[in-house]
This record gives sequence, C-alpha cells and structure tokens, in this order.
Amino acid sequence: MFESNDTFIEEAVKRYVSSKELMLKRVFTGIAVVSGVLAFVTVRPLYFIFLILCVVSIVFAVIYSGKSGVDYEYDYTNGSLDIAKIMNNSRRKEILSIEASSIKTIVPADSNQALGLEHQQMKVVDVSSNNPEDKTYIMVAHNDKKGEDIKVIWNPSEKLLKAIMRVNKSVTI
Repeated sequence: MFESNDTFIEEAVKRYVSSKELMLKRVFTGIAVVSGVLAFVTVRPLYFIFLILCVVSIVFAVIYSGKSGVDYEYDYTNGSLDIAKIMNNSRRKEILSIEASSIKTIVPADSNQALGLEHQQMKVVDVSSNNPEDKTYIMVAHNDKKGEDIKVIWNPSEKLLKAIMRVNKSVTI
C-alpha cells in the first residue's frame, strides 16, 4: 500500500475594504460626476479645469475600486508557502514564495514580540484580511531570491501554522 507524507493546505482570505477606502471611492466618484457635468456646461477656460479634475477623480476612483475585489490565497505544499493575490476573481498575481525552513518567527500581531518587530528595517508585505475580527499574525522570513528579510502580515489558520511548525521546529507561536 502506498503511503504519502505530502502536505497540501490551501486557504483563501477575503480582503475587507475599510470604511476610509470606501468613503474615498465615493468622494472621488462624486467629484468626477460633478466636474464632468460642469465641464460640459461652462465656458472655455473653466472647461479645461473641470475636465482635468474629472479625469484625475476617475483615476483615483478606479484605484480605490480595485481594492474592493481582492482575495489572497495561501498555498502550502511540502514546506513551501506560496502567497498569491487574486483580483476581481479573475487575475492572479504571485506575491511571494517562502520555504518553511527560512521562516525565522511567527507571532500574533497584537503581542509584545510584534511590537519589537516594528522598529526593524525590512520589507513589509500585507496579505491580511484587514478585518479586526480575524486573528492576524506577523511572520519574518528570509527571502533567498533577494537576500533580505521580509515581514509578512497575514491570517493563517491553525492547521497551516501547525504544518509550518512540523517542518521548522524553531518556529513556535
């Protein structure tokens, strides 16, 4: 009988839009509509000002709209953690890939150890749900491709954390 020790865990995390982002999206949409209407009803010199304001507002409204359809996917396969960003349920972008053996620490975001990590200079990648009700962790790992340490803010399940701790015995939570 064939017995496999393969470990595969896949988790999807929906990113929640904060009230600030939602408000900014609505403000820029409103400015775009008003300035677009004013661009068509005003005289020549003001026409260009309102038209430019309309275009700039549309650009910012699109930027804030793009943040609303974002999911993150954590794929853990035999000691390798891959994190991807899924935009509007159609486009997938690989964010990072980390070997479990290169993880230095994983701590809860609301712990004293996390406060000590705030003052260290390293690249920060936020792939969390942005929801205060979800348990958020901070992971520090060494990125072999770039030769630097990276701080990842994320929301793994207990199952995923236990799988990482099985491979990397130095990680304790």
